[in-house]
Amino acid sequence: MKKVIIFGASGTIGGALAKELAVRGYEVYGTYLTRKPNHVPEERTKQLSLEHLEALQSFLEEVKPDYTVLSLHGEYADQMVFHERVADYLKANGGRMIFCSTTNVYDACFDAPVTEQDPPAAATDYGQYKLACEQVMRTTLGDALTIVRIPAIYGISSPRIKGLLEKIQNREPIVIYNNLLRTINTDTMLAKQIRWLMDEERSGTFHLATEDIVSDAVFTKRLIERWGFADVSFQEEELSVPSPPPDNQLYFALRSQIEWPSEYVITHDQVIEELGCAPLVTGQY
Repeated sequence: MKKVIIFGASGTIGGALAKELAVRGYEVYGTYLTRKPNHVPEERTKQLSLEHLEALQSFLEEVKPDYTVLSLHGEYADQMVFHERVADYLKANGGRMIFCSTTNVYDACFDAPVTEQDPPAAATDYGQYKLACEQVMRTTLGDALTIVRIPAIYGISSPRIKGLLEKIQNREPIVIYNNLLRTINTDTMLAKQIRWLMDEERSGTFHLATEDIVSDAVFTKRLIERWGFADVSFQEEELSVPSPPPDNQLYFALRSQIEWPSEYVITHDQVIEELGCAPLVTGQY
């Protein structure tokens, strides 16, 4: 049985992955900052902040993980040191890393969808930070590293869904962008895709997103229509970026060049279907 530490196991991504891996026979451990993970046995959890590097080292030595998954939040500089410490441990002792990156490593260019072969170009602090992490982890771990670039993630109880429902409940306008063409994913499908990469011991960089591309406005309206809400107020806007394409159609979309098994492919229609019961599950209505 392979041992996995999920750093950030109480988050949307970490929680879904912990649940998926446990069902598939992995021995799952997880860290958290304030809220204990739901899908990791209590005796395998550890409260750990980014600054507690000695506790991190002890936890790694105690578990001796076959895999680590890094899905953390916090100050960029603190995260980088934390990531480096995990990578150094794996390099010295064996083991593999899944590093959760982002579409934002391409946020300096909105001309077209991007594949794993397109060189990153980041403009924001967040995109530049994640790109720097990718480069450091790749230098340290080589073939023991799997980078997964992730778009906006939706889940039944995720912050994005809760935010939409709160606006509907409070009768606040929902901002949507007509000119933003994007890919997304669900927490459950992302967990399955990452688990498959782990099963296959795939190294390299992978884009994990919907197969099709849809505008932010179309997706949001269709999702709310699926929930059955009427008289929802929308505030339609055009997203502005430096040096936009001539037609002002902005792509924030990941495409994958690998051929995924059909059970790990998802479309926007499937996302909407999966999220269709979100208001009932979250208990807000």
